[in-house]
Amino acid sequence: MDDKQWEIVKGKYQKKQVIRGVVEYHTPFGVFLDIDEGSIKGLIPITNFLDEGVMSVDLYPSIGNEIEAVIIDFSQDNRYQIWLSVKPSSFQLITDNI
Repeated sequence: MDDKQWEIVKGKYQKKQVIRGVVEYHTPFGVFLDIDEGSIKGLIPITNFLDEGVMSVDLYPSIGNEIEAVIIDFSQDNRYQIWLSVKPSSFQLITDNI
């Protein structure tokens, strides 16, 4: 992956867009999704799961599950990640704008 390829992928997606991905693996800081973009992964940080309450790794979706998430940003370094949220409020922002 190089910066030119990354810019092409970023051009395919927009912030607040809903995408689907398959849970690939868990980390203490979040969940990585395979979003069918080669080496580019979607990352749902642990802070972007719940609007209220305390999230824990025990509540992560199972590996292999396909889920929907909202794009909130793109990494600005060579990690080439699409940052995602599954907070109910993230989805609410989208439906409020329709």
